[in-house]
Amino acid sequence: MKSENNEMEDSQAGGRLPEKPSGVGIGSWVGLVLALIYGVSPLDLSPDAMPVVGWFDDLVVIGAGVLNFVQHWTEESNELLSRILRILKWVLILVGVVVFLLLVVLILLGIRVFS
Repeated sequence: MKSENNEMEDSQAGGRLPEKPSGVGIGSWVGLVLALIYGVSPLDLSPDAMPVVGWFDDLVVIGAGVLNFVQHWTEESNELLSRILRILKWVLILVGVVVFLLLVVLILLGIRVFS
């Protein structure tokens, strides 16, 4: 009881909130595991039967999951690296979505031309 009072007094006196517990949160672990499951799962946005196109979405999802995990892992120890990883994660997601949509348009145009 005494240590809780001292902690509250210290945080109120210094104007700081108590520090959050260190470590990676459960959400980052779940995201990483789901990204890895998506990568090995045969059910994808684009089937793995199409060699390059089929693997592209897997690489984007796994890459984003790993970057997200490492970003949260380095949040407390290296803030600059965490910011860089957050930017890289969103650039990867954005580029992945744009390239995937372009591939869909090209495939649809190819089907229309050759039909």
